Amino acid sequence: MPSNSLPFRARRERDLPIVLPDGTRLLADHYAPVTDDPCPVLLIRTPYGRGFPWSLLLGTGLARRGFHVALVSTRGTHGSGGLWRLYRDDVPDALPVVDWLLAQPWCDGAFATIGPSFLGYTQLALAAAAPPEGIPQWRAAVVLAPFTSPAAGVWPGGVFALQDAITVGLARVQALGSFPRFLAAVTGVAVRRRGLRRVPLLTAGRAVLHRRTDVFEDLLTHPDPGEEFWAGTDLGAAATRLPRTLVVAGWSDLFLRPSLDVYRRRQDAGLPTRLVVGPWTHRTMLDKGWPAVLDRVAPFLRNAVEGLDDGPPVCVHVGGGPGWQDLAHWPPPAAATRRWLLGADGSLGAAAPGGPPSAVRYDPRDPTPASGGAGLGPGAGTVDDRRATARADVLSFTSAPLTEPLDVLGEPQAEVTVRVDGGGADLFVRLCDVAPDGACRNVTDAVTRLDPGGGRITLPLDAVAHRFDTGHRLRLHVSGGAFPRFARNPGTGEPVATATRLEPVTTHVLHDAAHRSALVLPTGSPWGER
Repeated sequence: MPSNSLPFRARRERDLPIVLPDGTRLLADHYAPVTDDPCPVLLIRTPYGRGFPWSLLLGTGLARRGFHVALVSTRGTHGSGGLWRLYRDDVPDALPVVDWLLAQPWCDGAFATIGPSFLGYTQLALAAAAPPEGIPQWRAAVVLAPFTSPAAGVWPGGVFALQDAITVGLARVQALGSFPRFLAAVTGVAVRRRGLRRVPLLTAGRAVLHRRTDVFEDLLTHPDPGEEFWAGTDLGAAATRLPRTLVVAGWSDLFLRPSLDVYRRRQDAGLPTRLVVGPWTHRTMLDKGWPAVLDRVAPFLRNAVEGLDDGPPVCVHVGGGPGWQDLAHWPPPAAATRRWLLGADGSLGAAAPGGPPSAVRYDPRDPTPASGGAGLGPGAGTVDDRRATARADVLSFTSAPLTEPLDVLGEPQAEVTVRVDGGGADLFVRLCDVAPDGACRNVTDAVTRLDPGGGRITLPLDAVAHRFDTGHRLRLHVSGGAFPRFARNPGTGEPVATATRLEPVTTHVLHDAAHRSALVLPTGSPWGER
């Protein structure tokens, strides 16, 4: 962004000490606008360091917009004392940091919080630590692509999110080193990703990461969210204890579901909440999308700290043409719920024919490759997925060209009945928009672990706001995985972490009258609703 477009210059105080009750000393940097006027105060707690890019995006970037910013390194990271324990100390350390903040001469007795990803989790941790009456000095929270339940994020649908877990493991490197070192490590893993085909996956992870990484191995070896390992890490319920809140999410962000969960919990409780969802991945929200994010965040923070509120309750970017639209709430009431039947002939429509099952064979020794979709890495987002249609290990169900635009707003569902021949299988389902020129762009997807033998599955896909334009077609891809975005199912029933045998599995999608499979879409165009 141009330097002359911002109203203030910024200055920085480094390595301010925060002494916790147990004697541990944390370090903070203070960014201040160069002005004698009082300015709102922002608190950010992060395990990712106080250098680039956070110093630029959140420190200097917000100070130059007229905010005092306290950027605090969490326990055991980037100069702060103590032992870094993933998800364990963010709640107990929260209130002592607030006490320190309120005692600073540049704090006028009120503050707000802001931060993406783990920096959103630390805001929920503060809410979880707050007394029942709340923290009156805490006036507003901006949670950008937060996660609420680490277990659900790492094991969506009971399937291990391999590529993102590798990146989280590398974040351990960043917690002890630098952001450039982290980026170099991510690039190295991308080059060595074929190593993830080795078995067992526990050993393959060590080879790809060039070290034993306790974070990655802990995530991989604890698939059950009910295990003691995950106890106390789900902070979703704390969403209702946040102050006035702005939730910012991306349609291709792996934390879209928890972001919308924070919004939903607060809406259900009647609490003041605004929502912005843009055409971003987890990464692009913080680079290409960051100016647009700040244009919405800065006015909200300033008004909320002063007790004011303005702007639309919900603003979402609708793909396929309409662009940004304001809504009264999310999801909007569906004008209709349409069922698109999966035809035995590969068709998709209200009258798709029944018939014998469609069979797809998944071979973990040559796994169906991932392309685009939600994720942490540079390959996430919208891609042309037409190559998947030609693969023998992907079923494709395609509609006739649309005779009028179709707006899908909300959470699509795949309702399928499957039969599995083999010791274990996953189901990956993706909805695509096929243009008249043949380009097949992914819109939303989901994955789940199937029960032995199969059965009836209702699989919610990630929420979406998208227009399928006139002449376009809907296409549903069904396969047994998306590697390395998700770990391979070994097909033997063995645990993913330690399995050493890989066996092909065949999954049958049923189409007979008693077991019709369908795609269910919430549709409508409530752009006049406010």
